[in-house]
Amino acid sequence: MTLSVTILVSAVVSLTLTPMMCSKLLKHKPASSQGRLYRASEHAFEAVIAFYGRTCNGFLAGRPQPCWWRWDPRTDHLAV
Repeated sequence: MTLSVTILVSAVVSLTLTPMMCSKLLKHKPASSQGRLYRASEHAFEAVIAFYGRTCNGFLAGRPQPCWWRWDPRTDHLAV
């Protein structure tokens, strides 16, 4: 019974209070008003996201990708 009530309270908090608190704390600011660290980290995150997108597109397009490992069935391990 106690566990069920705890899970129910947790669900209510996560679906109602947490989004409301985030909307109060996280206000959008234009990039021009941000500092150098923010702009540099944002550029790095965008580069990582772009690399991930290119990698996923390459795999989904069926192009052969360089593979530096293979599965060794004799030892049941990855062979580098």
